[in-house]
Amino acid sequence: MHDEVPMTPVTPVSAEAVMSLSSAIKQVPNDEANRQYKDKLQQKLINAAQLCFAERAILQGQNEFSAQINNEGKKRRSTKSNKVGRAKVMAWEDIAKATTELAAKKKAKENKKVERKKKKAQTEARKAEQEAKKAEKKARKGAGKSTRGRKRKACPAAAEEASEPSAKSPRMGEMSDSVFPQMD
Repeated sequence: MHDEVPMTPVTPVSAEAVMSLSSAIKQVPNDEANRQYKDKLQQKLINAAQLCFAERAILQGQNEFSAQINNEGKKRRSTKSNKVGRAKVMAWEDIAKATTELAAKKKAKENKKVERKKKKAQTEARKAEQEAKKAEKKARKGAGKSTRGRKRKACPAAAEEASEPSAKSPRMGEMSDSVFPQMD
């Protein structure tokens, strides 16, 4: 019975199967009778490792390819499309000509914007200058002269009344009938 060699298991494909194969190799004694069987088990373990590495390389290649395609899609979606002209069949030379014309139009539009900003800044500077001149003129006029007209002075009796608190006066509804006789 000792001379019987157990059957060699199939090449493992899961992590659990690899671990069981590794423990099976450790349990086989190191003698001449079991050397062939141990070599077969070790070959199975080597084949399993090669299979695992090959599958991992394939998956990694697929992931890189998917990422590359995704990046191309992002780039295509993020770039701004330029409308060159009407929808028609055009030769490459016509497309290049239309593109240069479009660029010239954009540059002219941008130059107009810059001119408008310069003009606006000049008018604002002129307005500020005019306001400064007006303020200077007012300051010169006000420095030597007083304002036109007389200042009104309050009469002395009104000033005394304003400074002293007055007694409460009765309201119309609170007044007695003695003040206003009733008419029958």
